[in-house]
Amino acid sequence: MERFGLEEDEEYIQKYSLLKNKYFWIGISFTLWMVFFDTNSFISHWKLEQNIRKIQSERNYLKKEIAIEKYQLERIHTDPDYLEKLAREHFHMKRDNEDLFIVTESKTSKKQPKKIDEP
Repeated sequence: MERFGLEEDEEYIQKYSLLKNKYFWIGISFTLWMVFFDTNSFISHWKLEQNIRKIQSERNYLKKEIAIEKYQLERIHTDPDYLEKLAREHFHMKRDNEDLFIVTESKTSKKQPKKIDEP
């Protein structure tokens, strides 16, 4: 038994009372502001975290390169055969009684012609 349609009105009020609540809208506005628009938003934090990870990986790579370079420098100072090898390979140095021939690979390669199958 309905009392003049009051049950339907109560359902309507219960369903949509959240949308009429000012604290709900303030909370939604604050959340949207913090996620998208604020200078300290979650999106900017995410981008900064990605940048930090990228810089850390570059730092680790450079540390490895520095270790390799230190090893090579120490080897240059202590090993005269290695020093001679580097001088010959990188600076094209030679002894007085030697002739030097530099062989390089060409950068252009000839392509093989495509084989066309005839039916």
